[in-house]
Amino acid sequence: MGIIPNYAYDSVFMITPGFLKENNIGALALDIDNTLSPYSDSVPSKETVGFIQKLKASGIYLFIVSNNKDARISAFAKTLDLPCIYGAKKPLSHPTEKFILQNGIDKDTLCVIGDQFFTDMWLSANLNVRSILISPIDTSQENAFIRFKRILEKPLWHFSRKSLIKKGRWNIATVSR
Repeated sequence: MGIIPNYAYDSVFMITPGFLKENNIGALALDIDNTLSPYSDSVPSKETVGFIQKLKASGIYLFIVSNNKDARISAFAKTLDLPCIYGAKKPLSHPTEKFILQNGIDKDTLCVIGDQFFTDMWLSANLNVRSILISPIDTSQENAFIRFKRILEKPLWHFSRKSLIKKGRWNIATVSR
């Protein structure tokens, strides 16, 4: 598995339990910022809560992996009743790998979901698990470092698009990267 995602979606909310089951995905490592929620949100939206409840009810194991600080991420995860790894140091895999081992997660059924190549997709490559790339929710609130990374990611978005369209795995309407 490489940095190019296995699947791509406009929104995390487009992903269904049926899709996950069909593809033998039984566990999700979820990013928060610009994947589940904009950077400015300190609590999950009703849409996020409903999405998480639907996946949990279908038997999907969920946990949050974020490079952000403890206070905001812990509160967010607690609201969703999900375990979390904060300060995860993505794309480094050690903290996530430790969590996977401690919780008996089968890496063959694990998938990382996120909006960035240099953190989320690279983490999935380091873990040797599948990945789903999500269009970021709102890039207007991102700091200069993330905006710079987005510029560097542009060629990866275009290469991924070309590759995944051929495989029928590109579910993003437009790419303005």
